[in-house]
Amino acid sequence: MDRKDWSWIGDWTGRRALLTPEREALVDNIQNKRYTFKEIDERANQVARILLDSGVQKGDRVCVYSKNRFAFLDILFACGKMGAILTPFNIRLTTPEIEYLLRKTNPSAVFYDPSLQTQFEEIRPLVKDQLLVAIGNKRVSSDSDIYSLMTKRSSTAVERPSITMDDPYLIVFTGGTTGLPKGAVLSHGLVFWNSVNTIVSWGLKPDDIQPLLFPLFHTGGINVLLIPFLHSLLIVIYIN
Repeated sequence: MDRKDWSWIGDWTGRRALLTPEREALVDNIQNKRYTFKEIDERANQVARILLDSGVQKGDRVCVYSKNRFAFLDILFACGKMGAILTPFNIRLTTPEIEYLLRKTNPSAVFYDPSLQTQFEEIRPLVKDQLLVAIGNKRVSSDSDIYSLMTKRSSTAVERPSITMDDPYLIVFTGGTTGLPKGAVLSHGLVFWNSVNTIVSWGLKPDDIQPLLFPLFHTGGINVLLIPFLHSLLIVIYIN
């Protein structure tokens, strides 16, 4: 891989959209929609613009408090493009634990699942100056919803900052059996080489199909299933 290729670090959908734009990438069986690599890249560009327009920059944390939803993927890929650090929160944690995570990460943007509104209302007072967006097309109180915001943004490529393999991409929290959750910082290099190792060791082939069953707030959802399958030109069946 030459130096020019390394300039695509983090932009998983952008690179694939350049190589195989019309190949089918993802199936959302909840809404019964199918997406090509070009289409998921355009969606990621729109979400990246939402974040950029709100002042989110490389190195800022972006929190997602949600069940598996298609927009979760849009946010993941958008963060990769712009160097923001995705910090997914485990929806099974207690309110004090979520409060701890918010204070610990101090995110610049918070995306939440409207179906978890009852739980989210308990931590809403801690979300003050951050961008606050509901995932889905359901408006909650005065909060914006992600799809309305996406339709107002261009789907053209965003300017990518300089990102190295050592730059953080994810902060995934793990709690063990005692104490508060602990954040594991996963770099772009770790995500990339884990993907390569998974493809090689599992013997993945371009015509394989897999259901995304693991929760996306867990490293298994992102690093065991999603990224390696996209990396090797496979179709991912997305299941909530």
